[in-house]
Amino acid sequence: MATACNPPPARPISASEHTGCPAAAPNPTGLRRSDAGTVGLRRCQHYAAGAVARIVPQEESGLVLKADGSWQHDGELATHQGVTRFFHQQIRKDDSGAFYLHNTIGTGDQGVTLEEHVYFEVEDTAYFVLRVDYRSAEAAFELELNTGERVVLDLSSLTQDELGHGYCRVLDGDDARFGRHAMTQLEPFLEAEGEDIYLRAGSHRVRFQARR
Repeated sequence: MATACNPPPARPISASEHTGCPAAAPNPTGLRRSDAGTVGLRRCQHYAAGAVARIVPQEESGLVLKADGSWQHDGELATHQGVTRFFHQQIRKDDSGAFYLHNTIGTGDQGVTLEEHVYFEVEDTAYFVLRVDYRSAEAAFELELNTGERVVLDLSSLTQDELGHGYCRVLDGDDARFGRHAMTQLEPFLEAEGEDIYLRAGSHRVRFQARR
């Protein structure tokens, strides 16, 4: 089920907090902004000391992370590898569980860090496993995620959907979908028994549970 990731309502801020958040700030994402001068300033939300964030809700960004890990903007597939790689590496999650792209725009007149939080729709998962490395000494798998982070596979979290796509839990307990290359790297460790698929790691043999 698609998840629309929208931010919690921004609290009102004082005029002094607008200082250093220019109306014509650069737009490194290249995404649409409605009236970047007025709306952008009104949406500025003061986070940690010394940082001001411009909030772009999902319905304004028009950005969708598809189930296969590709990106769409206003219904069009993003094909530039540098752009899509940047999007994946900038994925963050807010306190409400909504996902956004984090950009550092620059520094304002008073040394305030200017940020942009671009919320997007998640069709399936925000995280993907790109590569798998097996540590034979530890009988463990190290996963490289689309965000660039590396985590150890939690064997107990393995699931698969009706189409045979594999998933596991990563980071804050969110699901990550195994990409095609990652599944190919897992193949030497997979065993089929009837309709069930098992992953063997040393003395451990774990079944992929049905994903709900």
